[in-house]
Amino acid sequence: MYANTIPFDYALDDKIVIINNEFTKNGISGISDLVTNDSMVGFFGRKKNLVSGGRYRPLALVTHAIEWEFFGRNPHISHFFNALLYGLTLLVLFNLLRLLFNEQKIELFSISVVATLIYGAHPLHTEVVANIKSRDELLSILFAFSAFWSFLEYYKLNDFKWLGAAIIAMGLSLFSKESSISFLAIIPLSVFFFLELNWKKLIIGIAPLFVISLLYLWVRQQVVGGFSAPIANELMNNPFLNATASQKFGSIFLTFLIYFKLLLFPHPLTHDYYPKQIPLVELTSALPLISLLINIALIGFAIYGLFKKNKWAYLMILYFASFILYANILFPIGTFMNERFAYVSSLSIALAIAFALKYFKQKEKVTLATAILGFVLVGFSAKTIHRNYAWQNDESLALTDVKVSTQSAKVNMSAGLACLEKAKAENNSSKKKQYILEAYNYLKASLEIYPGYIQPMLLMGNTYSEAEDYKNAVLMYRNVLTINPEYNHAILNLEYVGDKATEKGEFENAANAYETLIEFKPTLIRAYGKLGEVYGKNLGNLQKAEAILVQAYQMVPENTDIIQKLGVVYAIQRKLSEALEVFKQGEKVDPENARILMNIGLTYNNLGQAELGNQYLEKAFQIEPELRNGK
Repeated sequence: MYANTIPFDYALDDKIVIINNEFTKNGISGISDLVTNDSMVGFFGRKKNLVSGGRYRPLALVTHAIEWEFFGRNPHISHFFNALLYGLTLLVLFNLLRLLFNEQKIELFSISVVATLIYGAHPLHTEVVANIKSRDELLSILFAFSAFWSFLEYYKLNDFKWLGAAIIAMGLSLFSKESSISFLAIIPLSVFFFLELNWKKLIIGIAPLFVISLLYLWVRQQVVGGFSAPIANELMNNPFLNATASQKFGSIFLTFLIYFKLLLFPHPLTHDYYPKQIPLVELTSALPLISLLINIALIGFAIYGLFKKNKWAYLMILYFASFILYANILFPIGTFMNERFAYVSSLSIALAIAFALKYFKQKEKVTLATAILGFVLVGFSAKTIHRNYAWQNDESLALTDVKVSTQSAKVNMSAGLACLEKAKAENNSSKKKQYILEAYNYLKASLEIYPGYIQPMLLMGNTYSEAEDYKNAVLMYRNVLTINPEYNHAILNLEYVGDKATEKGEFENAANAYETLIEFKPTLIRAYGKLGEVYGKNLGNLQKAEAILVQAYQMVPENTDIIQKLGVVYAIQRKLSEALEVFKQGEKVDPENARILMNIGLTYNNLGQAELGNQYLEKAFQIEPELRNGK
């Protein structure tokens, strides 16, 4: 089902962990940095508290570094390994379920067979397998299932080598992703429900798993700090930033309903549930209230069934134990929800179907059971294969999912970026205009959803620039810099717009761009030079050009570009003494600068000192002979 992902490119957060992560791209030599830093440091160059408690998942990053060492920038290898790891996960799951349910004989409607098939085909897993970045999730659950399987072997055989394997696997799982800590509850509860209970053996077995978990938490604490670290005060990393308590929990319980629905009927799918795809709703609203009541009932049933060892109660406990870390209740996770967060909890649905089909078989309703199994497997598999194609690259992902996540500021921004990139690459003028219009519409939608979102603001400026609407481009970059005066992309793009406007002869817009640039970056000396040249050479306002260039000259009297331009402005205004003084300062800074020497010579000639002027001219022509011909 995932073979079609192998030709795909990188997408989404792959840039954070792979292609723009300097530690990863150092290959094997970068491993020490990967294991001693927050997972995002290699991308940002420093620690940034974007998500609560940071991220410490070194093992997955180490695998990316090893792949980079041997294969370089090769997403196809990474996609292949993701599919392979998923296949291994299913093999391990199948074997642990056989042990858990004591299935010696493999039959079509064995719980281990049906649950593994349903789990393997479930479309909610596409984000985990098709997105290379989700290697952390894949490895974590592969090793968590391995620890579970090994623990069951130890428990049944009383063989401590299996317990050793469980300890190692649990450690590897945690160092892949911390969320597998939930298996400290899932494993003993599973034993309690389905195996003959031996408390001594259970406690002896589970204790070292707790120890390895504590070791991981200690290492994590040393590297990234505790789980309660503050997060950035930004809506895209904290969707509940402006929410009341009622709205926060109302929206959380609304997502619970969405998860239930997707587990049973996984359509439509999207990678993006960022604001405001999930609306802020009051807890007293109908859907959150229904969800709250359903969850209270399920938890009540789970507690009641726990003491009776009811298998359906086990499914409720499995669901909540594997899901609670992603629920935004214990701590914020940085988004409303994500489909990959249901990776383990979807096992409860797979087991529920397996239990139901086994019941039908026992009631000699084999035809019904077969039909249900076939229908679910074909439907899930077809959906999975089809959904995979959305993950081909950033463009396909954004333009596919924006049709689902219509109210997400982030995916509208991503779709706008995709269309803008298509416009830049397009030579056909009519198609280019169409792509620009599509980019504009998506970015406009993003900003309507979240007016303070800086990234689509910048991209809107880029879109105006691509459309050669330099006036509005400058306006958008000004908005960006008003929010964040240090936003370097806007600084660079303002200068680009000024250069392009100058090239196109739109000198007023060029001046506006450079003036805005100086307003927010007053130390950028080259901007003064460009602005002075536009006013002096192109707009004929020598007084304005002089004022600008004098200001720059006073700030950095050693800048030969400013010296050259200021001297020329003085000379054109027949302020020859001032021009000569400035040019002579340039000679002190750079005695071999042919153009400055030539201007000194010309100025001396204009002052009637031809002999001295010709000496300077001759020296200039010796350094740059082409100047003799006026080049």
